[in-house]
Amino acid sequence: MRALVVIVWLAGVAAAEGEHASAPEDAWHVGTNLRTELSTHALRLDGGVRLGRLDLIGVIDPMVFLDGEMDLDAIATWRVNRCGYNVLGGWRAATISLSGGRQFQETLLVGGTGPLPQLGPLELQFGIEMAVVLAKHGGGVPSEWTSFGSSTDIGDNMNLSMFLRIGYARAL
Repeated sequence: MRALVVIVWLAGVAAAEGEHASAPEDAWHVGTNLRTELSTHALRLDGGVRLGRLDLIGVIDPMVFLDGEMDLDAIATWRVNRCGYNVLGGWRAATISLSGGRQFQETLLVGGTGPLPQLGPLELQFGIEMAVVLAKHGGGVPSEWTSFGSSTDIGDNMNLSMFLRIGYARAL
């Protein structure tokens, strides 16, 4: 809880100082995500393009070479103010190995991000993300759709996570 308070405080400091205002309006960027969510690997790589208030981001899981599990995210964020706070929406396609083959999971992503103070040329962002698994198919098991009529089903297929994004951006 203390860590969350410190991160929110740092986001407020960054907003007050207008640190994000110096970031290029149109830019390409690459970075890494450090995540708390248990259903994805803790380290992920991302890249994308920021076009004004819209940021289009692709996220890959580099751990696929070690354990065969992989997540690919397609995310769009929209900057809601000049301080750099964003709303986030996207899709995660995940695949895991089961005894009957590979299972695919389709997940809806919603959340938000906020700026942290820059670290030299590196941009830092704090994010909160809700991941809702909508469908599971393949792997030798019957296909499943999340039932929004059952609180147990929703609870089993919904994950709330935080992440820290460390990235480098360069103007287009």
